[in-house]
Amino acid sequence: TGTLHGPAHKALSELLTPAGVGWSFQDGKLIALKETQVREGEAVVIREGDGMVGSPKMSLPKKPGETPSLHVRTLIDARIRAGGKISVQSKEINGVFRVEKLEHTGDFRGKDWYTDVIAKHL
Repeated sequence: TGTLHGPAHKALSELLTPAGVGWSFQDGKLIALKETQVREGEAVVIREGDGMVGSPKMSLPKKPGETPSLHVRTLIDARIRAGGKISVQSKEINGVFRVEKLEHTGDFRGKDWYTDVIAKHL
């Protein structure tokens, strides 16, 4: 056993990253998942004509052998969670993806409220 010191987020990353485990706090709980794991539950459907904003896009991998990333924007949806599943249904891209990162944006005085998602194909 040993002692850790410093910011908790750095200590968690130092312990979990070498094991291929990512982590986040969601709804007051620590969520730790391997890169191949997804959270339990059904996929949140994002489709053209029903919440999707613009067209989804696939980006090239940063390193050889990596999976391309999906970038999709939808009207704000609190059901979408890091490590969860989304089902994208569009003319260009269809499939189930694991949410890697997401960002909810909006302005109390504005009309634009979005969820931007970066995901990997399952």
